[in-house]
Amino acid sequence: MISTLRLIQNQILGGVLFAIASVMIIIASILEENIEIQKENGGEIAYTPSPIQITLFAFGIITLATLIFAYNVTVRLNQTNLQMLTGKAKGYLRPLLWNFAGSWLFVFGAFSLLIGTKIILEEKSAIEIF
Repeated sequence: MISTLRLIQNQILGGVLFAIASVMIIIASILEENIEIQKENGGEIAYTPSPIQITLFAFGIITLATLIFAYNVTVRLNQTNLQMLTGKAKGYLRPLLWNFAGSWLFVFGAFSLLIGTKIILEEKSAIEIF
């Protein structure tokens, strides 16, 4: 059985990862804005890593954070269910079931963002020969 303290520490880690990734996405967006402004002014500017590379990395971090959240909810659901079956706890599983479903949908969404962004990066870096 995983302790409540460990689950809370996992939640903190997931939250920190999510916050770091969010800041990275903001930075990538600002860089992309600078690139577009330069293009409108007739200049070319390139950043290494590119905004899309930063975004891809950030979505990877978000996917990891969502996996941590989903794992925690799954453990809490299993532990609460076991406690209810043995008579150590009373209540309802419905809220935890909603959290369980939502957290795993969140993982699916984050993973989808990761795949989509990777495809965009590959398409931007591909050289077309006519």
